[in-house]
Amino acid sequence: WNVQNNKCANDLYSIYRIQSTCVAVGKAGQIVRTTNGGNNWSSSPHSFSFSDMISIKAFNTSDVVGISYYDFVTSYDGGATWENYDIPFTPTTSMYFLNSHTGWVIVSGGGIMRTTNRGLTWDNRSIQMAGPVNNVFFINSETGWATTDNGIYKTQNSGLNWTNYVDPFFFLDYDEICFVNDLTGWTAVSSGANLSVVKTTNGGLNWVNQTTSEWNIVAMHFLNSQTGWIATSTNFRRTTNGGTAWDSISAVNDITDMQFINSLTGWAAAGPLPSQASGKVYNTTNG
Repeated sequence: WNVQNNKCANDLYSIYRIQSTCVAVGKAGQIVRTTNGGNNWSSSPHSFSFSDMISIKAFNTSDVVGISYYDFVTSYDGGATWENYDIPFTPTTSMYFLNSHTGWVIVSGGGIMRTTNRGLTWDNRSIQMAGPVNNVFFINSETGWATTDNGIYKTQNSGLNWTNYVDPFFFLDYDEICFVNDLTGWTAVSSGANLSVVKTTNGGLNWVNQTTSEWNIVAMHFLNSQTGWIATSTNFRRTTNGGTAWDSISAVNDITDMQFINSLTGWAAAGPLPSQASGKVYNTTNG
């Protein structure tokens, strides 16, 4: 991994790239972007610098959406300028957007809010009795999964109803989650001090343990049913066989988020731990 940008004033929490445009966001509302594949970076001015930006996603070189702790933010020009809208029941903790208009955000305390009009209005899609919700992932507008401190939940009607899928391992905490189709997916799980990855090939009905010997998994990304990566605060691991084996590929400190656009090219954001004086953007071209 090579440092693409080490001039960020604050920690970075999320990153996303489409073609030659890459946007990274972080503490105190920091937004940095490149439009030439990382050769040059600039800060994006906006009016919500008081609030940490915690997640970002781009759908093309123009349409970008994200969340801060208290706002939904959107850009129509690749992150050069921004608009922000209120989200009910803030602060927010994470999000998943299927397209630039339809997405779900998790709010503190475990609530889930959905928008279908790019943040203009929101409706409640919370899980009853689930406790804290950590992440959501949707494969289409109806089918999605949520990870909580009390199990994995699945919806087949856009979050109106959720079914608890109890796995045979009896882990307590589930966090990062990724599906590549309506059947195959992975989630990072915690059982006491041991962190691992479990996989399903039947939409969440059953899960298989795929121990990685890694702690504190902070990011997960799969390109397809075979190739994927996990990141911890100090290390990257890659699988090329669906998670049966994980190879340690690099040691990079304080990673918070990552995205791969093919089997070789990836981007990562870093910075929230004391060992990092400021945020950084990393890039790899060899997987």
